[in-house]
Amino acid sequence: GGPLFDQNKQLIGTLTGGSATCALPTNDYFEKFALSWAYRNETSKQLKAWLDPTNSNVEKINGMYQVPDVEVCKPVTNFTNNETHSAIQIINGTTKRGYYSGTNVVGYTDFAEQFKFSKSCVVQGISLGIARVKTNPSFAQSFINVQVFEGTDKPNATALYSQKFDIKKLSADGMNYLPFQTPVKTTGNFFITYNIQELHSGDTLAVYMANRIGDTTNSFFLKNNTGWVSYNSQNTAGNGSALLTELIACSIDLPTKIDTFDNGLEATFFPNPLNGSTYLTIRTKNKIDFPTNTVVYDLLGKEQNISFTLNAPNELMLNFSHEMPGIYFVHVEAGGKSIVGKIAYIP
Repeated sequence: GGPLFDQNKQLIGTLTGGSATCALPTNDYFEKFALSWAYRNETSKQLKAWLDPTNSNVEKINGMYQVPDVEVCKPVTNFTNNETHSAIQIINGTTKRGYYSGTNVVGYTDFAEQFKFSKSCVVQGISLGIARVKTNPSFAQSFINVQVFEGTDKPNATALYSQKFDIKKLSADGMNYLPFQTPVKTTGNFFITYNIQELHSGDTLAVYMANRIGDTTNSFFLKNNTGWVSYNSQNTAGNGSALLTELIACSIDLPTKIDTFDNGLEATFFPNPLNGSTYLTIRTKNKIDFPTNTVVYDLLGKEQNISFTLNAPNELMLNFSHEMPGIYFVHVEAGGKSIVGKIAYIP
């Protein structure tokens, strides 16, 4: 029969009877998985003999995907934990010439963030960490053109996808989610770019960048009338950077490098990724000291207004229902320790 799942997508029962039909989907009866497990003594009439023949007494376990094309979605970013950010200005002597990641007078028109994937993924949209945005009130709309390109060391000549977004709808000093109207299938390394040539005189736009002093690690590229160049080739110190960009991707062959976070055994945060559910459960090894001190930050380090429910002395449930897709850091205090969980949220 059909499976019965709990909020954690774990099997807790099976359909065993009833008179429901497709036309009248009511009157179904489910048996508890515990009854199927070992209620009957005969090994031929219980699941335990087949699923736990070694008597491990494990009470629950997560399943695994059996097919490679399953829809697995998560946010991906080139920003690392605790990396600082700013809107870095182009300065010639003492003269400010605009932003490396937006409007400027030196001729940069396109800006790109490179993502290195081993095989493929499907891009659903992006989140941009907007640092500055101002528009000329004389115009009804001001567009940037977001595009997806494949390429190894720079974007290829032909775009896989292109979509315009009105910057009048963007918010400064925040993560802004830009959903794609059509998911984009990529293969291998690719670039997310945005073009500012359809902005008007008097418009200002800048995206946050990573402050990597003395670090040449770079995934940020710029384009002017001579073509694409890397950011670390444009500053005298040779510092690298990354745009504050979160990529929402599905059907993922894992990127060659994704920043990870290990909580040890102090707490578990599940489900993670938070996909298809808005409720995150935090279960700590020790008693949660001050539940009201639990805070959630986005990739910009901005505190989010997340409601919570204390289910038990060591278990909290957080509601992400009004948040944008992206990566969040959850701080909780338990057993005299501060514990941080890195959460991927995709509604």
